[in-house]
Amino acid sequence: MRVRWITGFLDSPSRVAEGFWLAVTGTSLSPRRGDFATLVPVSGDAYLRVQVLRSAPPRAHLDLHVDDVVAAVVEAVGLGASVVLDEGSLVVLRSPAGVVFCLVGWAGEAGVVAGRGGECG
Repeated sequence: MRVRWITGFLDSPSRVAEGFWLAVTGTSLSPRRGDFATLVPVSGDAYLRVQVLRSAPPRAHLDLHVDDVVAAVVEAVGLGASVVLDEGSLVVLRSPAGVVFCLVGWAGEAGVVAGRGGECG
């Protein structure tokens, strides 16, 4: 599987920590879409989101953006992952070690990731 982009999700039971993440990353908050919002960087494509999961403890998870979600799911399952939820264009999986991650389609995200302090990667 070729991972084309990675988006990090900061999951928490409330929005209390969002101000912290905005300050640390030098980003601004997009309009909320349901339980999540994007931390919009000064330049480049978005790479970090916040999500409210009221019934879960604070955690982080990754969305791996791939060209072909179905093929990537087949490969990940073949390597030992298990499917938690399949919504077609978004598939939630659990690694053999229990780490939750998502496979989503790649929408052409690219570029240098930069916050207020300059380049991060």
